[in-house]
Amino acid sequence: MFSMFFDQSEKQLAKAKSEFEYARDLQGDSREKRAVRVRAAMRCKLVLDKIFIEAAQMEAVFQEESMIAAAAGENPPQKLEETAKESICYQVVKSLNGHAIGYVPQPYAGEMAELGAQFEKGIINSRQAIEVAEKIGDRLADELKMDLYLIQPIDPLSFMREKLDEFDARRQGLPGSSEPGTDETFKPDSSSTKTSTSKPPAVEKAVKKQSEAPPEDNYSWD
Repeated sequence: MFSMFFDQSEKQLAKAKSEFEYARDLQGDSREKRAVRVRAAMRCKLVLDKIFIEAAQMEAVFQEESMIAAAAGENPPQKLEETAKESICYQVVKSLNGHAIGYVPQPYAGEMAELGAQFEKGIINSRQAIEVAEKIGDRLADELKMDLYLIQPIDPLSFMREKLDEFDARRQGLPGSSEPGTDETFKPDSSSTKTSTSKPPAVEKAVKKQSEAPPEDNYSWD
């Protein structure tokens, strides 16, 4: 389930949103304004990662429950349309001071959630997910005026890319292996009864590890 805010006050949620909007609406440039924008961008990256991971997990649960219901001759479970809810915009992420609430606007949150679900269903492979996530990050970075600094701190799914690079490096020189980066490497496994992608073990481990321990936010908002 998405990181809901059962014990989070409206004040905390409003604070997370206002911090993003403050960074987005800053005009001009200075050392202080750059720090604000970079902090906001780093927080957004963590939120996007969290949304993707939890959307994939929710899709996996839904698929499993659907198969159980079908086997029992029961009606399939009702799918929660989380991508349409404001709640996914807010995610609990790690910070230097423990945990904090991060925020991204609904269009980005909804797209990232849909991306996670498509990845789990096998509609897209690992590299396609990364490519789309990068475009989402680029648009969000433009909104924060990060183009002023020639850097891209909003780099969603970087943990997955790193594992894929390691996977490709190990594949180099192996007899009969396809070229790294081709769709053939990451096609869904049609022989499986599950609808998830046939991901390299390293990618599956990376996603699992990321869901259990999100990357540290190196900036403090408090």
